[in-house]
Amino acid sequence: MKKKVALIIMFFILGIVLLFHFLILTEQIPYDKVWAGKLNSVEEMKSFETFSILLNAFILTVLYIKYRQLVKGVNSKVIDILIWIFSVFFALNTIGNLFSKSIIELILGTFLTLTSAILCFIIVKKELNRKVIEEKTRLNDNQKGLLTKIDFVDTFSTTNHTNNVEEITNLIFNTTPKWVNSLFVLRNKIAGLFGLKTEIPDDYIENFKVGGYVKFFKIYSISDSEVILGADDSHLNFRALISDDKSASYNIKVITLVEYNNLKGKIYMSFIKPFHRQIVRRMVKNAYQEK
Repeated sequence: MKKKVALIIMFFILGIVLLFHFLILTEQIPYDKVWAGKLNSVEEMKSFETFSILLNAFILTVLYIKYRQLVKGVNSKVIDILIWIFSVFFALNTIGNLFSKSIIELILGTFLTLTSAILCFIIVKKELNRKVIEEKTRLNDNQKGLLTKIDFVDTFSTTNHTNNVEEITNLIFNTTPKWVNSLFVLRNKIAGLFGLKTEIPDDYIENFKVGGYVKFFKIYSISDSEVILGADDSHLNFRALISDDKSASYNIKVITLVEYNNLKGKIYMSFIKPFHRQIVRRMVKNAYQEK
């Protein structure tokens, strides 16, 4: 199940729970029948129901923030930790419901709290320990204009608040394990079959400045927050954007843009995509730094 789907289901569940507690608070539903004698007075009921409404409203707010973060492709450890706490809370609540004397708590309560515990786990599983994530690409107007048209795009993100973008670019492109180098060799063989450049360019200079190169990629632009690399060939044009958006987590974005110049470029990319994702994910991981 996808995280957004799990969140939408949680919104529905919490909406029902909030309505249920509100109806008890306003005495539309008899509290003594629902809670099987746990609450001894109207005052106790109102205190309990008010707390329950505030708690569930808080949970709903946190989950809504998480939903907006997923839409924007950002992440927050604080929000993720809170949702982990919610998952544990719902799990413990489920155990309590199993021993309840109230039929509503035993059946409906157990179902809702167990479902909520599972959904909260789905929403944040693997989020806290993932060094690299693939996320939805968001381009500003300047980035959209880097190529005449964009036929392929993806974004991989990691966290690094220690290095500047020049240092991060070098960490990504100049530190590769043997298996990645092997994939590069395979990529070059495939590129050669399609007539793409695999040799060192005539204007090659290994200097970190505009017009210089990082590995085989020409530097097109350098700023405090972004470095743009790329290469133009007869079959396709390519740009790699390495940027820092200053987010709390996954602030380093590595965006790949590809423009097909002809059918050969499109066919080449269809062959190379599986290798591309594995290579980029591993290279981006080189830039990861804990806070």
